[in-house]
Amino acid sequence: MMKYLATILVFSMIWISCSDSEDPDINSNTPASLEELTGSSACFSWKMLHTLSNDPEYKQKNMVISPISIQAALYMTLNGAEGSTESGMQEALCIEHITPNGHNEAYAELSEALTDNEDSKLSIDNVVFYDDRKLTPSEKFISSLENFYSTEFKKLDFDEDTSVDLINEWADEKTEGRIKKILEEISPDEATFIINALYMKADWIKGFDPTGTSPRAFTFEDGSTSEVDMMFSDDYRSVYNGEDYKAVDLLLKDEKYSVTFILPSESSGLSSFVNDMSPTDFTSFYTKLYGENLQESRVYLTLPKFETSSKFILTETLKDQGMNDAFNRSTADFTDMGTAGGRIYLSRVLHDTYLKVDEKGVEGAAVTTVGVAVTSAPPILSFNRPYMFLIRHIDTGVIIFTGLIFDPSS
Repeated sequence: MMKYLATILVFSMIWISCSDSEDPDINSNTPASLEELTGSSACFSWKMLHTLSNDPEYKQKNMVISPISIQAALYMTLNGAEGSTESGMQEALCIEHITPNGHNEAYAELSEALTDNEDSKLSIDNVVFYDDRKLTPSEKFISSLENFYSTEFKKLDFDEDTSVDLINEWADEKTEGRIKKILEEISPDEATFIINALYMKADWIKGFDPTGTSPRAFTFEDGSTSEVDMMFSDDYRSVYNGEDYKAVDLLLKDEKYSVTFILPSESSGLSSFVNDMSPTDFTSFYTKLYGENLQESRVYLTLPKFETSSKFILTETLKDQGMNDAFNRSTADFTDMGTAGGRIYLSRVLHDTYLKVDEKGVEGAAVTTVGVAVTSAPPILSFNRPYMFLIRHIDTGVIIFTGLIFDPSS
């Protein structure tokens, strides 16, 4: 049996809500800076999904990513960039059209909206660990990150072995123990780490009875099968039964978030469904799905429970998307970040994630680390083959998690 892929993409993007017409209208309640970030977030998220799902290193393997976490870490880093380094990062993040500091303002508004919950938990934390013998952050850089990202600045001696432990302990604490280690070592050239951590935990409004969970067959893309634990419910849900795909949208308790599971047709399969879709196609798919396709209906639903984690080195992926200059130790320009004995450049970008879906609800965590160096009857909807899902904040339309599940047992 082939080793199974569960590609879980944790999206963080702003989407404009739809009116009754075919063209989406801008939600009048959405702040202007959030509107600016809408298209750019969709662009970045979909580029990451396409690139990583086709990367030989990650293809046909379980995968979870959090675009909102990646964006937050890179938005913070962007505050230190100048010249072609800045424009390259803007290209990678799809924010060339956003006004100066617009991404900062939009992130601050978005962070406030996402974390304003009663029955669900979503926490976002940012920190900069730095060795001031190698790099001293500028007052402008500190002010921007403190004001827009509520970032903590922590001074460490990177030559001490305890520095790695302290950074890992921070990640462990901020993700409720779900991500325990983000660094193995600190290279001699590395002077700063800019880190974002995200943690989410929320229960279903309509959960699944654990007594209904049982082993059922799951069919892989190559036609082979395996038994996995499948949850079951017979209830009224928001569902869509189309020719290209089927979908079900499950609300979480405070009704600010939902999880949408998308099951491509057997003829196309999950890989083709994703790979054949452009960013424009995805925007159309997303707005139509929530604007007109999902309808309340009784459904017999079977859904795999799963728990998975991933670790990525995003350096080459981000270079391919326009950030080559930022990682170039000869040409990188991060003069706004601070003062150092040599040229400041990015050494690596790491991304660690965790996601769990079970009878009670969902739990997810992500940490992005930017290393800075110097130098009729009710239809039966059974998710028994690879499928896609989205977890979203309903009021803003922001996708918190989305992804592809190829093997819920892996």
